[in-house]
Amino acid sequence: MIGNFFELVSDKFFHPLSNKNKVLNYRLLAIINEQMGGELGQWPRENVLDWIIDYISNCPIDFYDDDTDEDEGKDYRRIASNKLRYFVNCGWLVDENDTRTLKVTYQMDSAAIALLKAMQDVVDEDSSPSEYTSYVYNIYNSLYNFKYDHALEMVESMYSHSRDLTARLRGLNVSIKKYLQKLVNNPNLSPKEILDQFLIEYQDKVILKAFNNLRIKDNPAKYQNYIINKIDNLMLEDNLNKMIDDYIEKKRDGAKTPSNIAEAKEFFVSRLLYIDEQFKYIEDNIELLYKRNTAYAEAANSRIRFLLNEEVDIEGSIVSTLRNIANSGGDAVDGYGAFDIFELGRLTENSLYNQRARARKPASIIDDTSNIVVDEEVLKEARSRLKNEASFSHRSISAYILNQLGTRDKMEAKDMNIKAFDDLVKMFLACLYSQSRTVAYKIEFTGDVFTWDSGTRPIKMSNFIAERKK
Repeated sequence: MIGNFFELVSDKFFHPLSNKNKVLNYRLLAIINEQMGGELGQWPRENVLDWIIDYISNCPIDFYDDDTDEDEGKDYRRIASNKLRYFVNCGWLVDENDTRTLKVTYQMDSAAIALLKAMQDVVDEDSSPSEYTSYVYNIYNSLYNFKYDHALEMVESMYSHSRDLTARLRGLNVSIKKYLQKLVNNPNLSPKEILDQFLIEYQDKVILKAFNNLRIKDNPAKYQNYIINKIDNLMLEDNLNKMIDDYIEKKRDGAKTPSNIAEAKEFFVSRLLYIDEQFKYIEDNIELLYKRNTAYAEAANSRIRFLLNEEVDIEGSIVSTLRNIANSGGDAVDGYGAFDIFELGRLTENSLYNQRARARKPASIIDDTSNIVVDEEVLKEARSRLKNEASFSHRSISAYILNQLGTRDKMEAKDMNIKAFDDLVKMFLACLYSQSRTVAYKIEFTGDVFTWDSGTRPIKMSNFIAERKK
């Protein structure tokens, strides 16, 4: 039995994706695979050459030999021929001589097809994340329509969906971290451009696709009890025996030997228990992810405050804070070490274990304050800071949305009265705070984007519907 991927492929299999031509090679292999995908037959050499020539003839780049790194010039047919031979030698393409026509034909290797699909799935997930709730519903639907004469296929499909859901939820925080790192490592972004990306991409990739649908629109709790009860029913001896019969009939030609029965039982029990365990704790796991996302949203709130404060180094503060979050370790934002709290002077290395000194009442209190002089500028600054803090609280944002709604029950963001950049920030915060039980509205994203003209440049933001809570 083959137990290692490298036993299936050539030793040179990954060379095309690891040399200096890796971007070009990947694109060419993807094009060839896509062109061959419509049929199961083999393709003549001329067809495959034409696909390669058609692409490279429109590439404004220099071409280098994959083995020698020498400049190959602009002879596109010769370059395409070399690429074709190289892909065959590395095991991505399989060639065959047609004895009838005496022509060479090609087809994509099975391992190459699977790997290219996996790579495209990663790209698709990053650019347009899939709905997490689809996995939950597919499992529920399979159990609801369960058929014992298809037990093997249905349990394997449910197990696959369950593992995919686990993998995607595990990768969610890492995706946020990578998104942050990509953002802060771009030296060409201004503070307002950073905020623009938060207003659109963060909502689309995290709030809308993950938390909004997973916690509200299609919460797994709707299906949890049914899934767990149905699995308990399938684990009963009579039902388990029916599934074992289906497995043995399809996988072991109906031979009911003790070893085959044990193998079939282990197959169903292990997979059903995996799904059962996942759904028993899925709400706790989603809540943990939500808490981490909430911490991240609060960090976004802090960054917006930096933008609004003109008395500090705006760009440096934003980028510094983002870098601290991005480099804080595996879990995006967990509340520890992300904001350099020791440097703020509130905590020291001894704060965690030294008892706080009890405040002592002074021996005498001086009531005479007539000689105390307060700088009016200091008072003005203090009032401004307090007003700024209060204007972005949960209560203020909730009142702002209700004021926008007026007598209406619901309203789209693009139709709201946006007078200044502060209004746009408040609408963004309204989305972040919408999960809180203290606000008097709820948010549903529409999936489109609207543009607000600030007077200096247009600013885009994800559109949503704000609805008054009943």
